Amino acid sequence: MFRRETLELGPVPASEPCIQVDDSDYINAMVEQTNKYLKQLETIFPDYEKHDCLFGLKRFSHDFGIYMEVVIYFYPPDRFDDNPDESSLDFAFFVEANLPDTWEDMSIRHFESWQSSAIAEQFTA
Repeated sequence: MFRRETLELGPVPASEPCIQVDDSDYINAMVEQTNKYLKQLETIFPDYEKHDCLFGLKRFSHDFGIYMEVVIYFYPPDRFDDNPDESSLDFAFFVEANLPDTWEDMSIRHFESWQSSAIAEQFTA
């Protein structure tokens, strides 16, 4: 297998305010908020290890300082394999498409049920 790739998932749920990069000592608050979001994602996507994925924190450079985001690590399909297992990549895209909107959204999301309903929707239009 090749090295892991990442998808950036943001620092907090989409409808929540986040710590801004500024002149103050913001980094500790930023680490705290991204850790909280990481734990939320591990809770609502409990099958991540089964699909060879991992949630983590990643630092990025910005003109005004460093900022952090939660990422999901996954293995891309092996382009040299005749039978590539795409479950890691598919699961990462599933997570990206089903992120929580608020801190209160703790509903569990299972890849298998989403996959079968998404496929069914394609044929019932």
